[in-house]
Amino acid sequence: YQRRVHGGPGPSHLPRLAKEHGMDLECYPFASDLPVRIADAGLVVGHAGAGSILDALTHERTMVVVPNPALMSNHQEQLAKQLSSRRHLLTCKASGLVPLLAEDLSTAPFPSRPFPDFPAFLGAVVAKGLTLPVKV
Repeated sequence: YQRRVHGGPGPSHLPRLAKEHGMDLECYPFASDLPVRIADAGLVVGHAGAGSILDALTHERTMVVVPNPALMSNHQEQLAKQLSSRRHLLTCKASGLVPLLAEDLSTAPFPSRPFPDFPAFLGAVVAKGLTLPVKV
């Protein structure tokens, strides 16, 4: 991979250090055009936020996620584990990131319609005037 993009503010010395190692590193606190940046990337490394994962997978990008276990009942870990078990992405703890990047980063494509029958099912539920159980 020739270009790395870091989606956090990061220490100011990181771009210079990356350049010394032959990489172009861009640091930013927020990017309103993140889906465009992801579409331009060869490899996406980030936390396991659902939006970032969906952007990377729908753009067919290889993604490595490092879940933040401290967030909302560890939901990032749960999402990462499910998608990793299906080989749609790779996941690791922060301490395992560098060794993982040295491995084969092959992943399986994410289906464009993961639940193709759901719209028909939902239409049948609505047509019959039924309600779905909703867990709150």
